[in-house]
Amino acid sequence: MDFNLNPYAVTFWHVWQDVDGYHIDGIDEVEISNGSIPAMIDLIKERYGRKLYTAILTGDSMGNQQNMARRDNASHYTEIARGLNLSVNQIKVPANPTHKNSRAEVNYMFWAAKKPGGRLKIRLHPVRMKQTVQDCKLVQCDAFDGIVKRNRNDLNQRADYLDTMRSLFHLVNIQHNLMNKL
Repeated sequence: MDFNLNPYAVTFWHVWQDVDGYHIDGIDEVEISNGSIPAMIDLIKERYGRKLYTAILTGDSMGNQQNMARRDNASHYTEIARGLNLSVNQIKVPANPTHKNSRAEVNYMFWAAKKPGGRLKIRLHPVRMKQTVQDCKLVQCDAFDGIVKRNRNDLNQRADYLDTMRSLFHLVNIQHNLMNKL
C-alpha cells in the first residue's frame, strides 16, 4: 500500500516458494481517489474477500503512524486490518529503506529473475498491473539517488505503484534473505 491522498494505490501480489525457487507474481492493482480507507477496504473485500485469510499487508511505513483522529490512536494498517477482519500478525511493515538501497534491491531482484536457471521468478500481469509496469519503465532517479517525485500532476513522477512494489520486494527480501541466496 502507498498512502497518498490522490491516488491511494494498492497492488496485489502472490508470493510463494517451491522446489523451483521463489515466485513473485503481480496480479492486480487498484486506486482510490481522495484517499478513502473505508472505500479501499470495501474494494478489497469485494475483489479478494474469500482469500484474505492468507493476506499480508505491507507498504509504506508511514501507514504505521498512530492517528490522533481515532479514539484508540490506531494506525492506517490497524484500521485496514480491522476492516478486513485480519489479525495484527498479518501486518508486516519494515522500516522504509532509502531510495538508493530500495532501487538497488529491486534492480538486483529483477536481475536475479532474468538469470538463466535462476531461483527467482518475477511476473507482472501486463494488463492488470498496467500502472506498475508503467512506473517501472518511466520513473526516473535524480543525481542524489532519489526517485523523482516533484510533480504529482506528472504521471511519470508519481511512482505510487512503484512504491508499493518496492515495499513488497523489501519485505520479501527481509523475510527470505534473497539478496544473499540468489
